Amino acid sequence: VADHLIRRIHRERISVAAVVPRVLELMRSYLLASNPQLQQRLAKIQRQRIWWRWWHLRDVHRRFGFKFWAFVSGGATLPEDVELFWNALGFVLVQGYGMTETTALATLNHPLHTARGSIGKPLAGREVRVADDGEILVRGAMLAAGTWRDGRIQPRTEEWLHTGDLGSVDESGDMHFLGRKSDVIV
Repeated sequence: VADHLIRRIHRERISVAAVVPRVLELMRSYLLASNPQLQQRLAKIQRQRIWWRWWHLRDVHRRFGFKFWAFVSGGATLPEDVELFWNALGFVLVQGYGMTETTALATLNHPLHTARGSIGKPLAGREVRVADDGEILVRGAMLAAGTWRDGRIQPRTEEWLHTGDLGSVDESGDMHFLGRKSDVIV
């Protein structure tokens, strides 16, 4: 699967791919298995500037095609080691947050100023805050007017959408996804 996706990115001359974290994990596993020296190479050059790393890893970039430069990831928590791997290779990894009920992304990292581990800042026209219990709340015109429940559309009655997701905000205003509220062990 990972090999097929990498070949397709190359063949179709894709610049940016939107993926879930599991796809990034599968592609990482594939690259490490097909290039046993890759982990050692990364360890040697991880502290070098991005262009230096890119040049020394151009064989990996050639597999994706030199037009490809970034992933946009969402839909689940991105493990830190996966994020670090792709960044070390010289690819930009942008995280965002949204859900069906928001009808679009609610937050997104800036592609050229990503904050490690962050799902970004709220996009224009969206308000995002963290409730006292840690739940992410979203408000804005992009919210769906209702949800499908019990065989019909139920109109939304609350101003803020309670996402059921947990998050935090750091001192620079970047949001961090911490998991699902229903996954918390009491």
